[in-house]
Amino acid sequence: MAYATYADLVKELDARIVAELCSDTGSTITGANPVSTTALDRASSMVDAYARVGNIYTSADLAALALAGDYLLVALVVDLATEILFQRRAMRIPPAVEERLKRAREMLEHLRDGRMIFGAVAKAADAGLPEVRATPAATNAFYGGVSTSSFFPMRRNRTMPGG
Repeated sequence: MAYATYADLVKELDARIVAELCSDTGSTITGANPVSTTALDRASSMVDAYARVGNIYTSADLAALALAGDYLLVALVVDLATEILFQRRAMRIPPAVEERLKRAREMLEHLRDGRMIFGAVAKAADAGLPEVRATPAATNAFYGGVSTSSFFPMRRNRTMPGG
């Protein structure tokens, strides 16, 4: 299922450019067509692959966001579909489109890593809350003074000479 439509693609990119990028005959194709549909489907699959990492989002969550017209989801799909259409023609991507693609890739990485969430999914906000873990001072000596933080590697077992 595509998370954006041909109309969304045309809103973000000029209709004439989309028609030229989708045409294989030299004449422009107006309206939704198999090429634009395939590009939107592929872009939706890419967004789906990033967003579902860590089980923060499900396909049902993303489908609901698409149905609600979540602008972030639609914008990500449209930007990636635009890249697919330009690559299909082996054309140089204009600087303005390249900047949007850079921003879209950064957003996808932030979604994947939990540094950014879609706002309309309540459970995602809970999943992204930071958690602080600390070793109580009373038991710190038991751990040999080493923090239990995930930023420090596990202590290696040391055998003392003669032991």
